[in-house]
Amino acid sequence: MLLYYAVRSETSVALIERGKIMNEIYWILPVLFIFHDFEEIIFMERWVKRLDREKLYERLPVNLVKKILRHFDNISTTKFAMSVYILYIMLIVCTFISYLWNLKLFWTSIFLFFTIHLFIHCLQSIFGVDIFRLYLQVLYVFLYVYGY
Repeated sequence: MLLYYAVRSETSVALIERGKIMNEIYWILPVLFIFHDFEEIIFMERWVKRLDREKLYERLPVNLVKKILRHFDNISTTKFAMSVYILYIMLIVCTFISYLWNLKLFWTSIFLFFTIHLFIHCLQSIFGVDIFRLYLQVLYVFLYVYGY
């Protein structure tokens, strides 16, 4: 009988701890987001300068290339950092709402979008190395964050 209560109390403690762990996991997403985007902020201008425009015209439709280049030609580290800042504030608000009202599905959907974003970076680095001259750091960040 004593063994039954010991196992039962350990199970209750495990459930309580699991709830605490989920509360801590909520806040890991903003940390991972900023870890990933700091890397993007630091290397954005260098990456845009090294963009191989001729290969881009060879492999993609002209209209798409013009849109991409128009976007990249007007980007600066400051503009990009400001857009990351706005996204980060929105992510913190969404995380706080998820944490406050225990909205696991809402938080999971945000995490899923972040994972898709990182997966797209991996595909870019695998299939677009000669066009975009991407660095493998994207893969390291993806594997680290996805392992989370």
